[in-house]
Amino acid sequence: MKDQNMKRVVRFIYLSGVRIGQALALDPEDVHLEKRTISINKSYQFGELKGPKTKADYRTIGMNDELMETVAEREHPLAMYVFTSDLKWAKRVMSTQQYGGGCINEVCVHMMVKGVPF
Repeated sequence: MKDQNMKRVVRFIYLSGVRIGQALALDPEDVHLEKRTISINKSYQFGELKGPKTKADYRTIGMNDELMETVAEREHPLAMYVFTSDLKWAKRVMSTQQYGGGCINEVCVHMMVKGVPF
Protein backbone atom coordinates (compact mmCIF):
# COMPACT_ATOMS: atom_id res chain seq x y z
CA MET A 1 0.00 0.00 0.00
CA LYS A 2 1.33 3.44 -0.87
CA ASP A 3 2.21 5.73 2.05
CA GLN A 4 -0.44 8.23 0.91
CA ASN A 5 -3.14 5.55 0.96
CA MET A 6 -1.98 4.22 4.32
CA LYS A 7 -2.20 7.72 5.82
CA ARG A 8 -5.72 8.10 4.41
CA VAL A 9 -6.81 4.74 5.92
CA VAL A 10 -5.35 5.63 9.35
CA ARG A 11 -7.00 9.06 9.20
CA PHE A 12 -10.32 7.46 8.22
CA ILE A 13 -10.15 5.01 11.16
CA TYR A 14 -9.22 7.80 13.57
CA LEU A 15 -11.99 10.17 12.43
CA SER A 16 -14.74 7.55 12.09
CA GLY A 17 -13.98 5.50 15.20
CA VAL A 18 -14.42 2.20 13.35
CA ARG A 19 -12.23 -0.81 14.02
CA ILE A 20 -9.53 -1.72 11.51
CA GLY A 21 -11.42 -4.83 10.39
CA GLN A 22 -14.59 -2.80 9.86
CA ALA A 23 -12.74 -0.24 7.76
CA LEU A 24 -11.17 -2.98 5.62
CA ALA A 25 -14.58 -4.59 5.04
CA LEU A 26 -16.31 -1.45 3.75
CA ASP A 27 -17.84 -1.61 0.28
CA PRO A 28 -18.72 1.42 -1.86
CA GLU A 29 -22.42 0.85 -1.14
CA ASP A 30 -21.72 1.23 2.60
CA VAL A 31 -20.65 4.86 2.10
CA HIS A 32 -23.54 7.27 1.48
CA LEU A 33 -22.02 10.65 0.59
CA GLU A 34 -25.39 12.28 -0.06
CA LYS A 35 -26.63 11.26 3.43
CA ARG A 36 -23.19 11.80 5.00
CA THR A 37 -23.32 8.34 6.60
CA ILE A 38 -21.39 5.06 6.63
CA SER A 39 -23.11 1.73 7.33
CA ILE A 40 -21.07 -0.67 9.45
CA ASN A 41 -22.41 -4.18 8.84
CA LYS A 42 -19.42 -6.49 8.50
CA SER A 43 -15.82 -6.91 9.54
CA TYR A 44 -12.66 -8.43 8.11
CA GLN A 45 -11.21 -10.76 10.75
CA PHE A 46 -8.37 -13.25 10.48
CA GLY A 47 -8.48 -13.19 6.68
CA GLU A 48 -12.25 -13.70 6.45
CA LEU A 49 -15.21 -11.39 5.93
CA LYS A 50 -17.58 -11.79 8.89
CA GLY A 51 -20.37 -9.97 10.67
CA PRO A 52 -19.39 -7.44 13.33
CA LYS A 53 -18.22 -8.75 16.72
CA THR A 54 -21.29 -7.55 18.65
CA LYS A 55 -24.87 -6.52 17.80
CA ALA A 56 -23.97 -2.95 18.80
CA ASP A 57 -21.38 -2.93 16.00
CA TYR A 58 -24.18 -2.99 13.39
CA ARG A 59 -24.60 0.75 13.09
CA THR A 60 -24.69 3.80 10.87
CA ILE A 61 -22.21 6.54 11.66
CA GLY A 62 -22.40 10.15 10.54
CA MET A 63 -19.60 11.88 8.66
CA ASN A 64 -18.43 15.32 9.73
CA ASP A 65 -16.72 17.65 7.24
CA GLU A 66 -13.23 16.34 7.96
CA LEU A 67 -14.30 12.71 7.45
CA MET A 68 -16.18 13.66 4.25
CA GLU A 69 -12.97 15.24 2.91
CA THR A 70 -10.98 12.12 3.79
CA VAL A 71 -13.45 9.87 1.96
CA ALA A 72 -13.57 12.18 -1.07
CA GLU A 73 -9.74 12.32 -1.33
CA ARG A 74 -9.48 8.80 -2.73
CA GLU A 75 -8.29 8.50 -6.28
CA HIS A 76 -10.87 8.00 -9.00
CA PRO A 77 -9.76 6.03 -12.04
CA LEU A 78 -10.02 7.48 -15.53
CA ALA A 79 -11.62 4.25 -16.77
CA MET A 80 -13.22 1.17 -15.23
CA TYR A 81 -13.55 -2.18 -16.96
CA VAL A 82 -15.57 -4.88 -15.23
CA PHE A 83 -15.36 -8.49 -16.44
CA THR A 84 -17.82 -10.90 -14.87
CA SER A 85 -20.74 -13.18 -15.63
CA ASP A 86 -22.67 -11.66 -12.68
CA LEU A 87 -24.31 -8.65 -14.33
CA LYS A 88 -26.22 -7.67 -11.18
CA TRP A 89 -22.92 -7.32 -9.31
CA ALA A 90 -21.29 -5.51 -12.24
CA LYS A 91 -24.10 -2.96 -12.45
CA ARG A 92 -23.87 -2.38 -8.69
CA VAL A 93 -20.13 -1.77 -8.94
CA MET A 94 -20.53 0.56 -11.92
CA SER A 95 -23.27 2.55 -10.18
CA THR A 96 -21.40 3.01 -6.89
CA GLN A 97 -17.93 3.95 -8.17
CA GLN A 98 -16.66 7.21 -9.57
CA TYR A 99 -14.69 6.94 -12.81
CA GLY A 100 -14.24 8.77 -16.09
CA GLY A 101 -15.78 6.11 -18.30
CA GLY A 102 -16.35 2.42 -18.15
CA CYS A 103 -18.02 -0.68 -19.49
CA ILE A 104 -18.97 -4.23 -18.57
CA ASN A 105 -17.39 -7.16 -20.46
CA GLU A 106 -16.22 -4.89 -23.27
CA VAL A 107 -12.89 -3.25 -24.11
CA CYS A 108 -13.34 -1.93 -27.63
CA VAL A 109 -15.76 0.83 -26.63
CA HIS A 110 -13.07 3.33 -25.58
CA MET A 111 -10.98 2.67 -28.65
CA MET A 112 -13.83 3.92 -30.82
CA VAL A 113 -14.64 7.14 -28.94
CA LYS A 114 -12.95 10.19 -30.44
CA GLY A 115 -11.39 12.65 -28.02
CA VAL A 116 -10.60 10.13 -25.27
CA PRO A 117 -7.07 10.97 -24.02
CA PHE A 118 -5.77 7.38 -24.12
